[in-house]
Amino acid sequence: LRISELCRLRPCDVDPIGGTIRILQSKRGRSRTVGVDGETCSLIALWAAKRTAQGIPGFRPLFCSLDGGALTPNGVRELLRRLKRKAKVIK
Repeated sequence: LRISELCRLRPCDVDPIGGTIRILQSKRGRSRTVGVDGETCSLIALWAAKRTAQGIPGFRPLFCSLDGGALTPNGVRELLRRLKRKAKVIK
C-alpha cells in the first residue's frame, strides 16, 4: 500500500471480514485489492470506533486528523520520521 493510496482510503474501502482493502486509483490508475491480516483489521476497527466517537463522517478519509482533516503523503512521512526518532530507531 503506497502512502498516497493510504491517504485516499475511505472506510467503505476496508472489508474486515474478508481481510481486504480495495485500492481505487492506484499508481497506474487501476483498482486493485490487497490482503490485510487479522491484527491490522482489528487496529483499523479500533481507529474506526475512535473516528465515530469523534463525530467524523464516513465520507471523510479513513486515516485523518482528529477533526476529520485529510492527511497528505508528506504529512504521513513527517509523522513517521517523528515516530522513528521517538522510538530511537536507527535504520
